[in-house]
Amino acid sequence: MLAARAGKVILLQLGLGMLVCVIAAIAGGLVQAVSALIGTGIAVTGSVLYARIAYAVEFAAPPVLMRAHFRAQAVKFLTTVVLFAGVFMGLKGINAVWLLAAFVAASAAYWVALVLIKK
Repeated sequence: MLAARAGKVILLQLGLGMLVCVIAAIAGGLVQAVSALIGTGIAVTGSVLYARIAYAVEFAAPPVLMRAHFRAQAVKFLTTVVLFAGVFMGLKGINAVWLLAAFVAASAAYWVALVLIKK
C-alpha cells in the first residue's frame, strides 16, 4: 500500500516536471526544455531509489523500517548530488535556471501529494 502511494507521488513528480518542460520549450526552446527534462529526471531518479529501498520490506520491526528509510534517504541524497555534479561538470550549455526550476517543481510533488492523494 505504501509503495502504491510512492508510485502516485512519482507520477505526480513526472507530471509537474513535464509541465515545466513544456513551459521551458515554449519560453526558450530546445536547450531549455532538455535542461528541464534533466532536472525532472534527477528528482524522479532519487524518488524511485528511495521507494525501492524504503519499501523493500513492508512489515518489520520499527527499528528495521527506520533504518531502511534512513538508508533510502542517504542514497537519494547522494544520488542527487552525484547527478547534479555530473550534469554541471559534464554537460556544457545546460540552462541551470530551467534545470533547477524543473527539479524544484518535481520535488514539490511531495507537498502537492499531501493535498491531492487521499488513499
